[in-house]
Amino acid sequence: MQALPTREEQEWLTQNVAELVTAQGVEPWLHAPIVEPTEEYFPEAEGSAAYLLDRVTRRLMQYAGLPRLDVRFHLLWEDDDDEVANAQELGEGTSCQTAACFFGIENDCCQFGLNEAVTADAEQLAGLMAHEVAHAYRHFHGLARDSEAEEFLTDITTVYLGFGILVANNAQRFRTGGEVVGGWSMHEWRLERVGYLPPQAFTFLLAMQTSLRNLEPREHTRFASLLEPGQADYYRAAVKHLAAQKGESEADPSQIGARVRAQSRSVREILEPLPDFEPWETPDPEATPGDNVDHPVFRVRRDRKTIFGLALGAALGIVALVTMPDSGAVLWVTALTLTGVATGLVLGHQSARDVCSDPVCATVLEPQVRTCPGCGGTVAGRIRSHGERGEAEERVLESWGWLDDEHDDEYDDEAPRK
Repeated sequence: MQALPTREEQEWLTQNVAELVTAQGVEPWLHAPIVEPTEEYFPEAEGSAAYLLDRVTRRLMQYAGLPRLDVRFHLLWEDDDDEVANAQELGEGTSCQTAACFFGIENDCCQFGLNEAVTADAEQLAGLMAHEVAHAYRHFHGLARDSEAEEFLTDITTVYLGFGILVANNAQRFRTGGEVVGGWSMHEWRLERVGYLPPQAFTFLLAMQTSLRNLEPREHTRFASLLEPGQADYYRAAVKHLAAQKGESEADPSQIGARVRAQSRSVREILEPLPDFEPWETPDPEATPGDNVDHPVFRVRRDRKTIFGLALGAALGIVALVTMPDSGAVLWVTALTLTGVATGLVLGHQSARDVCSDPVCATVLEPQVRTCPGCGGTVAGRIRSHGERGEAEERVLESWGWLDDEHDDEYDDEAPRK
Protein backbone atom coordinates (compact mmCIF):
# COMPACT_ATOMS: atom_id res chain seq x y z
CA MET A 1 0.00 0.00 0.00
CA GLN A 2 1.25 3.49 -0.84
CA ALA A 3 2.76 5.11 2.25
CA LEU A 4 2.63 8.73 1.06
CA PRO A 5 -0.13 10.88 -0.40
CA THR A 6 0.28 11.64 -4.10
CA ARG A 7 2.20 14.77 -5.10
CA GLU A 8 -1.09 16.57 -5.80
CA GLU A 9 -2.46 15.54 -2.41
CA GLN A 10 0.72 16.69 -0.69
CA GLU A 11 0.44 20.07 -2.37
CA TRP A 12 -3.21 20.38 -1.31
CA LEU A 13 -2.42 19.46 2.29
CA THR A 14 0.54 21.85 2.35
CA GLN A 15 -1.50 24.70 0.92
CA ASN A 16 -4.29 24.31 3.48
CA VAL A 17 -1.87 24.04 6.40
CA ALA A 18 -0.18 27.22 5.20
CA GLU A 19 -3.55 29.01 5.01
CA LEU A 20 -4.39 27.86 8.52
CA VAL A 21 -1.03 29.05 9.86
CA THR A 22 -1.52 32.39 8.10
CA ALA A 23 -5.00 32.81 9.58
CA GLN A 24 -4.32 31.58 13.13
CA GLY A 25 -0.58 31.93 13.60
CA VAL A 26 2.22 29.47 14.13
CA GLU A 27 1.70 28.97 17.87
CA PRO A 28 -0.36 25.74 17.74
CA TRP A 29 1.53 24.43 14.71
CA LEU A 30 4.95 24.99 16.28
CA HIS A 31 4.44 24.98 20.03
CA ALA A 32 1.32 22.98 20.87
CA PRO A 33 2.26 19.66 22.49
CA ILE A 34 1.72 16.66 20.25
CA VAL A 35 -1.01 15.08 22.37
CA GLU A 36 -0.30 11.47 23.21
CA PRO A 37 -2.80 8.76 24.22
CA THR A 38 -1.26 8.44 27.68
CA GLU A 39 -2.21 9.23 31.27
CA GLU A 40 0.10 12.24 31.26
CA TYR A 41 -2.07 13.93 28.64
CA PHE A 42 -5.40 12.48 29.82
CA PRO A 43 -5.14 12.04 33.60
CA GLU A 44 -8.71 10.74 33.91
CA ALA A 45 -8.30 7.43 32.07
CA GLU A 46 -10.87 5.28 33.87
CA GLY A 47 -14.58 5.51 34.59
CA SER A 48 -17.94 5.22 32.89
CA ALA A 49 -18.30 6.00 29.19
CA ALA A 50 -20.08 9.28 29.98
CA TYR A 51 -17.38 10.29 32.47
CA LEU A 52 -14.54 9.49 30.04
CA LEU A 53 -16.24 11.36 27.22
CA ASP A 54 -16.67 14.44 29.41
CA ARG A 55 -13.11 14.39 30.78
CA VAL A 56 -11.43 13.63 27.44
CA THR A 57 -13.38 16.32 25.60
CA ARG A 58 -12.64 18.95 28.21
CA ARG A 59 -8.93 18.10 28.07
CA LEU A 60 -8.99 18.44 24.29
CA MET A 61 -10.70 21.82 24.67
CA GLN A 62 -7.80 22.92 26.88
CA TYR A 63 -5.24 21.77 24.33
CA ALA A 64 -7.17 23.63 21.61
CA GLY A 65 -7.05 26.88 23.59
CA LEU A 66 -10.78 26.83 24.37
CA PRO A 67 -10.82 26.09 28.12
CA ARG A 68 -13.27 28.87 28.92
CA LEU A 69 -16.02 27.28 26.83
CA ASP A 70 -18.28 24.79 28.57
CA VAL A 71 -19.32 21.52 26.95
CA ARG A 72 -22.61 19.66 26.82
CA PHE A 73 -23.35 16.23 25.37
CA HIS A 74 -26.43 14.78 23.73
CA LEU A 75 -26.98 11.10 23.07
CA LEU A 76 -27.86 10.24 19.47
CA TRP A 77 -29.42 6.91 18.63
CA GLU A 78 -28.00 4.88 15.78
CA ASP A 79 -31.17 5.00 13.65
CA ASP A 80 -32.20 8.50 14.67
CA ASP A 81 -32.20 10.32 11.33
CA ASP A 82 -34.03 13.33 12.80
CA GLU A 83 -31.11 14.31 15.01
CA VAL A 84 -28.69 13.99 12.09
CA ALA A 85 -30.92 16.19 9.95
CA ASN A 86 -31.22 18.74 12.76
CA ALA A 87 -27.44 18.85 13.14
CA GLN A 88 -26.95 19.44 9.46
CA GLU A 89 -29.48 22.29 9.46
CA LEU A 90 -27.88 24.25 12.30
CA GLY A 91 -25.80 26.30 9.89
CA GLU A 92 -22.21 27.32 9.35
CA GLY A 93 -19.64 25.50 11.40
CA THR A 94 -21.99 22.64 12.24
CA SER A 95 -21.32 19.13 11.09
CA CYS A 96 -22.47 15.63 11.80
CA GLN A 97 -20.90 12.25 11.26
CA THR A 98 -22.02 8.75 12.14
CA ALA A 99 -20.14 8.48 15.42
CA ALA A 100 -20.31 12.02 16.80
CA CYS A 101 -21.60 15.52 16.00
CA PHE A 102 -20.81 19.12 16.72
CA PHE A 103 -24.06 21.09 17.01
CA GLY A 104 -22.59 24.56 17.49
CA ILE A 105 -21.83 26.96 20.32
CA GLU A 106 -24.65 28.46 22.36
CA ASN A 107 -24.07 30.80 25.29
CA ASP A 108 -20.36 29.89 25.45
CA CYS A 109 -21.20 26.20 25.57
CA CYS A 110 -20.15 23.72 22.88
CA GLN A 111 -22.91 21.27 22.02
CA PHE A 112 -21.71 17.80 21.06
CA GLY A 113 -23.60 14.64 20.15
CA LEU A 114 -22.42 11.05 20.49
CA ASN A 115 -23.95 8.04 18.80
CA GLU A 116 -25.24 5.59 21.40
CA ALA A 117 -23.61 2.72 19.49
CA VAL A 118 -20.10 4.04 20.19
CA THR A 119 -18.37 1.82 22.76
CA ALA A 120 -14.88 3.26 22.60
CA ASP A 121 -12.18 3.37 25.24
CA ALA A 122 -10.54 6.62 26.37
CA GLU A 123 -7.96 6.57 23.56
CA GLN A 124 -10.54 6.05 20.81
CA LEU A 125 -12.85 8.66 22.35
CA ALA A 126 -9.96 11.12 22.29
CA GLY A 127 -9.40 10.48 18.58
CA LEU A 128 -13.11 10.72 17.87
CA MET A 129 -13.69 13.93 19.83
CA ALA A 130 -10.50 15.54 18.50
CA HIS A 131 -12.34 16.03 15.21
CA GLU A 132 -15.38 17.53 16.94
CA VAL A 133 -13.26 19.84 19.09
CA ALA A 134 -11.52 20.97 15.89
CA HIS A 135 -14.99 21.82 14.54
CA ALA A 136 -15.59 23.88 17.68
CA TYR A 137 -12.22 25.62 17.18
CA ARG A 138 -13.04 26.51 13.58
CA HIS A 139 -16.54 27.67 14.54
CA PHE A 140 -15.23 29.80 17.44
CA HIS A 141 -12.58 31.49 15.28
CA GLY A 142 -14.82 32.01 12.25
CA LEU A 143 -12.90 29.57 10.05
CA ALA A 144 -15.74 27.20 9.19
CA ARG A 145 -16.79 27.04 5.55
CA ASP A 146 -20.18 26.14 4.18
CA SER A 147 -18.78 23.64 1.72
CA GLU A 148 -18.14 19.94 1.24
CA ALA A 149 -14.46 20.53 2.00
CA GLU A 150 -15.15 21.57 5.59
CA GLU A 151 -14.82 18.06 7.02
CA PHE A 152 -11.43 17.59 5.34
CA LEU A 153 -10.27 21.01 6.52
CA THR A 154 -11.38 20.08 10.03
CA ASP A 155 -9.23 16.94 9.86
CA ILE A 156 -6.27 19.16 8.89
CA THR A 157 -7.09 21.42 11.83
CA THR A 158 -6.86 18.48 14.23
CA VAL A 159 -3.18 18.01 13.34
CA TYR A 160 -2.55 21.77 13.46
CA LEU A 161 -3.86 21.73 17.06
CA GLY A 162 -1.55 18.86 18.06
CA PHE A 163 -4.02 15.97 17.78
CA GLY A 164 -2.18 14.21 14.95
CA ILE A 165 -1.40 10.95 16.76
CA LEU A 166 -4.96 10.62 18.06
CA VAL A 167 -6.67 11.14 14.71
CA ALA A 168 -4.10 9.15 12.71
CA ASN A 169 -4.71 6.13 14.92
CA ASN A 170 -8.49 6.49 14.68
CA ALA A 171 -8.30 6.77 10.90
CA GLN A 172 -7.66 3.04 10.70
CA ARG A 173 -7.47 0.40 13.41
CA PHE A 174 -7.19 -3.33 13.04
CA ARG A 175 -8.47 -5.33 15.97
CA THR A 176 -8.42 -9.07 16.43
CA GLY A 177 -10.63 -11.34 18.50
CA GLY A 178 -11.86 -14.89 18.71
CA GLU A 179 -13.75 -17.54 20.59
CA VAL A 180 -13.90 -21.31 20.92
CA VAL A 181 -17.15 -22.92 19.77
CA GLY A 182 -17.25 -26.66 20.45
CA GLY A 183 -14.05 -28.03 18.98
CA TRP A 184 -13.58 -25.09 16.63
CA SER A 185 -11.43 -22.05 17.30
CA MET A 186 -12.93 -18.97 15.65
CA HIS A 187 -10.70 -15.97 14.86
CA GLU A 188 -11.61 -12.67 13.26
CA TRP A 189 -10.06 -9.36 12.20
CA ARG A 190 -12.06 -6.16 12.46
CA LEU A 191 -11.22 -2.93 10.66
CA GLU A 192 -12.42 0.33 12.22
CA ARG A 193 -12.29 3.64 10.38
CA VAL A 194 -13.08 7.13 11.68
CA GLY A 195 -12.47 10.45 9.94
CA TYR A 196 -12.45 11.81 6.42
CA LEU A 197 -8.78 11.96 5.41
CA PRO A 198 -6.96 8.65 4.88
CA PRO A 199 -4.32 7.62 7.43
CA GLN A 200 -1.50 8.48 4.97
CA ALA A 201 -2.69 12.10 4.94
CA PHE A 202 -2.77 12.32 8.74
CA THR A 203 0.70 10.85 9.11
CA PHE A 204 2.09 13.14 6.38
CA LEU A 205 0.66 16.16 8.21
CA LEU A 206 2.04 14.88 11.50
CA ALA A 207 5.47 14.39 9.92
CA MET A 208 5.33 17.95 8.57
CA GLN A 209 4.64 19.24 12.04
CA THR A 210 7.30 17.20 13.84
CA SER A 211 9.95 17.67 11.13
CA LEU A 212 9.93 21.45 11.35
CA ARG A 213 10.61 21.11 15.09
CA ASN A 214 13.95 19.46 14.23
CA LEU A 215 13.36 16.48 16.49
CA GLU A 216 16.10 14.03 17.32
CA PRO A 217 15.77 10.63 15.58
CA ARG A 218 14.86 8.98 18.89
CA GLU A 219 11.90 11.37 19.24
CA HIS A 220 10.59 10.40 15.82
CA THR A 221 11.01 6.78 16.88
CA ARG A 222 8.96 7.40 20.02
CA PHE A 223 6.17 9.09 18.08
CA ALA A 224 6.09 6.16 15.68
CA SER A 225 5.78 3.79 18.64
CA LEU A 226 2.57 5.56 19.66
CA LEU A 227 0.97 4.96 16.26
CA GLU A 228 -0.87 1.92 14.95
CA PRO A 229 1.51 -0.37 12.99
CA GLY A 230 0.39 0.77 9.54
CA GLN A 231 0.40 4.44 10.50
CA ALA A 232 3.86 4.05 12.05
CA ASP A 233 5.18 2.87 8.68
CA TYR A 234 3.49 5.78 6.90
CA TYR A 235 4.91 8.24 9.42
CA ARG A 236 8.48 6.96 9.06
CA ALA A 237 8.16 7.15 5.28
CA ALA A 238 6.87 10.72 5.48
CA VAL A 239 9.68 11.81 7.82
CA LYS A 240 12.25 10.32 5.45
CA HIS A 241 10.57 11.96 2.44
CA LEU A 242 10.48 15.39 4.09
CA ALA A 243 14.10 15.10 5.23
CA ALA A 244 15.12 14.48 1.63
CA GLN A 245 13.08 17.49 0.50
CA LYS A 246 14.32 19.84 3.23
CA GLY A 247 15.95 22.98 1.92
CA GLU A 248 15.31 22.18 -1.76
CA SER A 249 12.85 25.01 -2.19
CA GLU A 250 10.85 27.67 -0.38
CA ALA A 251 7.84 25.42 -0.84
CA ASP A 252 9.36 22.76 1.38
CA PRO A 253 6.27 21.66 3.41
CA SER A 254 8.35 20.83 6.47
CA GLN A 255 9.29 24.53 6.79
CA ILE A 256 5.78 26.01 7.01
CA GLY A 257 5.85 28.58 9.78
CA ALA A 258 9.43 28.25 10.97
CA ARG A 259 13.07 28.12 10.04
CA VAL A 260 14.38 27.37 13.54
CA ARG A 261 13.96 24.70 16.16
CA ALA A 262 10.61 24.99 17.94
CA GLN A 263 9.88 23.87 21.49
CA SER A 264 6.50 22.50 22.58
CA ARG A 265 4.68 23.99 25.53
CA SER A 266 4.63 21.83 28.63
CA VAL A 267 1.47 19.86 29.28
CA ARG A 268 1.53 21.17 32.84
CA GLU A 269 1.25 24.71 31.50
CA ILE A 270 -1.96 23.83 29.71
CA LEU A 271 -3.94 21.43 31.85
CA GLU A 272 -6.21 23.04 34.43
CA PRO A 273 -8.49 21.50 37.06
CA LEU A 274 -11.75 20.32 35.53
CA PRO A 275 -15.20 21.08 36.92
CA ASP A 276 -16.96 18.29 38.75
CA PHE A 277 -18.47 15.72 36.44
CA GLU A 278 -22.22 16.02 36.02
CA PRO A 279 -24.12 13.15 34.35
CA TRP A 280 -25.83 14.00 31.11
CA GLU A 281 -29.21 15.55 31.62
CA THR A 282 -30.71 15.32 28.15
CA PRO A 283 -30.15 13.16 25.04
CA ASP A 284 -30.61 15.75 22.30
CA PRO A 285 -30.37 19.53 21.75
CA GLU A 286 -34.17 20.01 21.94
CA ALA A 287 -34.65 18.00 25.12
CA THR A 288 -35.78 19.48 28.43
CA PRO A 289 -35.76 18.08 31.98
CA GLY A 290 -38.47 15.48 32.44
CA ASP A 291 -38.19 14.49 28.79
CA ASN A 292 -39.50 10.95 29.40
CA VAL A 293 -42.91 12.16 30.60
CA ASP A 294 -45.59 9.80 29.23
CA HIS A 295 -42.87 7.47 28.02
CA PRO A 296 -42.01 4.08 29.58
CA VAL A 297 -38.83 3.48 31.54
CA PHE A 298 -37.84 0.38 33.48
CA ARG A 299 -36.08 -0.70 36.61
CA VAL A 300 -32.57 -2.08 36.09
CA ARG A 301 -30.69 -3.64 38.98
CA ARG A 302 -27.33 -2.03 39.78
CA ASP A 303 -25.57 -4.79 41.67
CA ARG A 304 -22.26 -3.98 43.37
CA LYS A 305 -21.59 -7.43 44.80
CA THR A 306 -18.52 -8.08 42.64
CA ILE A 307 -16.80 -4.88 43.76
CA PHE A 308 -17.74 -5.48 47.40
CA GLY A 309 -16.54 -9.08 47.26
CA LEU A 310 -13.18 -8.38 45.71
CA ALA A 311 -12.53 -5.36 47.92
CA LEU A 312 -13.39 -7.09 51.19
CA GLY A 313 -11.60 -10.28 50.20
CA ALA A 314 -8.44 -8.40 49.30
CA ALA A 315 -8.58 -6.38 52.53
CA LEU A 316 -8.89 -9.44 54.75
CA GLY A 317 -6.20 -11.24 52.79
CA ILE A 318 -3.76 -8.38 53.34
CA VAL A 319 -4.57 -8.29 57.05
CA ALA A 320 -3.87 -12.02 57.32
CA LEU A 321 -0.63 -11.73 55.39
CA VAL A 322 0.67 -8.97 57.67
CA THR A 323 -0.44 -10.33 61.05
CA MET A 324 -0.31 -14.13 60.84
CA PRO A 325 2.78 -16.27 61.59
CA ASP A 326 4.75 -17.39 58.56
CA SER A 327 3.93 -21.05 59.16
CA GLY A 328 0.20 -20.53 58.80
CA ALA A 329 0.14 -17.44 56.62
CA VAL A 330 -0.87 -19.17 53.38
CA LEU A 331 -3.74 -21.05 55.03
CA TRP A 332 -5.03 -17.98 56.85
CA VAL A 333 -4.67 -15.72 53.79
CA THR A 334 -6.66 -18.18 51.69
CA ALA A 335 -9.35 -18.72 54.32
CA LEU A 336 -9.86 -15.04 55.12
CA THR A 337 -9.76 -14.00 51.48
CA LEU A 338 -12.49 -16.50 50.56
CA THR A 339 -14.50 -15.45 53.61
CA GLY A 340 -14.14 -11.80 52.64
CA VAL A 341 -15.20 -12.46 49.07
CA ALA A 342 -18.28 -14.39 50.19
CA THR A 343 -19.23 -11.75 52.74
CA GLY A 344 -18.64 -8.98 50.22
CA LEU A 345 -20.86 -10.69 47.67
CA VAL A 346 -23.68 -10.87 50.20
CA LEU A 347 -23.24 -7.25 51.26
CA GLY A 348 -22.96 -6.14 47.67
CA HIS A 349 -26.16 -7.94 46.76
CA GLN A 350 -27.96 -6.36 49.70
CA SER A 351 -26.73 -2.89 48.65
CA ALA A 352 -27.96 -3.26 45.06
CA ARG A 353 -30.32 -0.53 43.91
CA ASP A 354 -32.83 -0.16 41.11
CA VAL A 355 -32.00 2.62 38.63
CA CYS A 356 -33.84 4.11 35.67
CA SER A 357 -33.18 2.25 32.42
CA ASP A 358 -32.57 5.48 30.51
CA PRO A 359 -28.72 5.62 30.50
CA VAL A 360 -28.81 9.41 30.37
CA CYS A 361 -30.90 9.45 33.56
CA ALA A 362 -29.91 6.38 35.65
CA THR A 363 -31.70 7.85 38.70
CA VAL A 364 -32.08 5.53 41.70
CA LEU A 365 -35.69 4.30 41.90
CA GLU A 366 -37.12 3.59 45.34
CA PRO A 367 -39.36 0.50 45.65
CA GLN A 368 -42.72 2.31 45.52
CA VAL A 369 -41.83 4.87 42.84
CA ARG A 370 -44.09 4.80 39.78
CA THR A 371 -42.64 7.86 38.05
CA CYS A 372 -38.89 8.41 37.67
CA PRO A 373 -37.94 11.57 39.61
CA GLY A 374 -35.06 12.21 37.23
CA CYS A 375 -36.62 12.09 33.76
CA GLY A 376 -40.36 11.87 34.48
CA GLY A 377 -40.76 8.50 32.74
CA THR A 378 -43.47 6.05 33.75
CA VAL A 379 -41.91 3.04 35.48
CA ALA A 380 -43.45 0.23 33.43
CA GLY A 381 -41.68 -2.79 34.85
CA ARG A 382 -38.30 -4.39 35.34
CA ILE A 383 -35.66 -5.55 32.85
CA ARG A 384 -32.53 -7.54 33.53
CA SER A 385 -30.15 -5.38 31.48
CA HIS A 386 -30.05 -2.27 29.31
CA GLY A 387 -29.91 -4.53 26.26
CA GLU A 388 -33.57 -5.52 26.84
CA ARG A 389 -34.75 -1.92 26.93
CA GLY A 390 -35.68 -1.52 23.26
CA GLU A 391 -37.92 -4.59 23.05
CA ALA A 392 -39.52 -3.82 26.41
CA GLU A 393 -40.35 -0.26 25.32
CA GLU A 394 -41.89 -1.54 22.11
CA ARG A 395 -44.11 -3.98 24.01
CA VAL A 396 -45.30 -1.30 26.41
CA LEU A 397 -45.89 1.30 23.72
CA GLU A 398 -47.87 -1.26 21.75
CA SER A 399 -49.98 -2.06 24.81
CA TRP A 400 -50.58 1.67 25.24
CA GLY A 401 -51.75 1.93 21.64
CA TRP A 402 -48.87 4.17 20.59
CA LEU A 403 -47.71 1.87 17.81
CA ASP A 404 -50.99 1.24 16.02
CA ASP A 405 -51.78 3.02 12.75
CA GLU A 406 -53.89 5.64 14.47
CA HIS A 407 -51.01 6.79 16.69
CA ASP A 408 -48.00 6.24 14.42
CA ASP A 409 -47.72 9.88 13.35
CA GLU A 410 -48.33 11.15 16.88
CA TYR A 411 -45.54 8.95 18.23
CA ASP A 412 -43.12 9.89 15.49
CA ASP A 413 -43.72 13.63 15.80
CA GLU A 414 -44.34 14.20 19.49
CA ALA A 415 -43.21 11.35 21.67
CA PRO A 416 -39.71 11.61 23.08
CA ARG A 417 -37.32 9.26 21.29
CA LYS A 418 -34.87 7.53 23.56
